[in-house]
Amino acid sequence: MKGLERQAAMQGVLIYSCRRLLELGSAIAPQDDLAAVETAITRMCAAARTHFYDERQQLFVSGEPRQVSWASNVWLTLAQVLPESQNAVALQQVMKHDGAVRPLTPYLYHHMVDALVQNGLPQAARQLVE
Repeated sequence: MKGLERQAAMQGVLIYSCRRLLELGSAIAPQDDLAAVETAITRMCAAARTHFYDERQQLFVSGEPRQVSWASNVWLTLAQVLPESQNAVALQQVMKHDGAVRPLTPYLYHHMVDALVQNGLPQAARQLVE
């Protein structure tokens, strides 16, 4: 899609993946030092909050145009960049934002449902599915 900003969503995917890597590493090699991964996650989360979180709108934006999209908000909330309560607000805000770039395929919808459930909004997840 032309004009689709991907920076914030990709940062979210990277943080999310690193968190899963940390879980996996801890499970299969608990003796290994994973401090470098933990440090990287902390730094990436701080950068995401600084560069992508819009306090006025209470959601994540991406790139120079500060584009609002479901993808950016889904991935950065799944990555646990903010506390659960703020993640929940961001997800609610993006769903009602008139200018938000919405998903074009079912793929992102299942991630939105997951993000809603993980952030204490199971009723919103159910409504989205129905």
